[in-house]
Amino acid sequence: MPWFRPSRPPAFLGLVFEDDTLLATLVRGDREAAAPTLRLPCAIERDDPGLLGRALRRALRAVDWRWDRCAVGLPAAWFLTAGTAVPALSPDDLDAFLALEAERVLPSDPAEWVIGRCASDEPSGRRILQVALSRTRLARVEACLRAAGLRPMLITATLVAAAVARLRPGIVVRQGPSGGALCLAAASGVLSLRAVSTSGEGLTDLAREVRITRESQAALDPETPVQVLAIIPGPASAGAAGGNRPLPTFGRVSAVDVQTDDVLPALLLEAAQTNPSRLPSLRPPPVTRWSGLLHRPGSRRLRLLALGGATALLLIAAAFGWREIQLQSLRREWAAIQPEVQRIGEVRARLREFRPWDDPSLPSLSLLRLVTEAFPESGVVTARSVEIRAPQTITVSGTAREHGALLATVDRLRQQPSVRSVRVEQIRGQSPAQFTFAVELNRPASP
Repeated sequence: MPWFRPSRPPAFLGLVFEDDTLLATLVRGDREAAAPTLRLPCAIERDDPGLLGRALRRALRAVDWRWDRCAVGLPAAWFLTAGTAVPALSPDDLDAFLALEAERVLPSDPAEWVIGRCASDEPSGRRILQVALSRTRLARVEACLRAAGLRPMLITATLVAAAVARLRPGIVVRQGPSGGALCLAAASGVLSLRAVSTSGEGLTDLAREVRITRESQAALDPETPVQVLAIIPGPASAGAAGGNRPLPTFGRVSAVDVQTDDVLPALLLEAAQTNPSRLPSLRPPPVTRWSGLLHRPGSRRLRLLALGGATALLLIAAAFGWREIQLQSLRREWAAIQPEVQRIGEVRARLREFRPWDDPSLPSLSLLRLVTEAFPESGVVTARSVEIRAPQTITVSGTAREHGALLATVDRLRQQPSVRSVRVEQIRGQSPAQFTFAVELNRPASP
């Protein structure tokens, strides 16, 4: 299945800059043996990095290299190092402490240097080795890689990678035309790295430095036998031991292995793939202005404010999200009942239209009965027309043979509980007399 695939890249390139020479080894993702080492002339500190990168790209194309991942190893002579025993401190205090220790060995502004760190946990305490590389040299290496179309996954010290890949505990010594270098590793990590000025004796001078280094390292028991890996210049065809020369005495050791520098790219890749956390990486993630401000010493209040602001934004987003969920739920409910609501609305409209035809109270007949009961049965007062102008107003017109009977009729209407007032609007003639009066009700008459 796709999620069970190994995380190892399909192919990797190991590049080592040593003694004006660039060594390159290809390793395929199926864990086959490394391809033969390519040796290219590369004076990275003097030549144009763009030209060197394009030459490297042509050489890689010649061997059918199609990937851009690579690990880069740099010579020990390029680094300034400081090994420090560290007490138990918080992360912020530890960074400040290590920054002060690094400033002791840096000859210029710390901003001009890139610092990598690797830790080792020994019985005597925790130790951290800091390696500092000039940004100018690092920029030239990165320019060369860009011109070659390569993407570095790791940039570190070559001898540190060799020590991590092979020796625990052990010492890696490197003899080159311009000098030597040695790297001391304990069981849990690298303890020291330094360049050594050697005379014409080569490995003999390095052997003396190895004995001095072992005696000066309190973290490594002087009586504990160590392995020694001696790396000499030249291609593999020159012989691992450099001919029939006798090996010098390195002190108390369990084994001495002499290899040519062709093995360095393979050791670099082995360390990068098996134990990268033990390597001091010189390619930190890019620092933006905002992240630099947040991680600046003394910016604890700013970090708390940023955390509070992020929390507030998260809560606001959660509130709006919950409101949107509720709105979506209500919209789904409305969509489900909307047809039924529309049908009920249509029924109510038709009921309002035909309600007067289905009123059981018979309001018009009730008003007529109210007026009729007030008129005398003898017919002295007769109504010719009754007009219902509004639910509470009635206008009656008629004739009266006796004036007193008309007034009695008006009085009987006024005595009805549902009548508010009776207003005589017109009386003409004597016998018979024509009249018109208006009756105003308190409320619509009920049967």
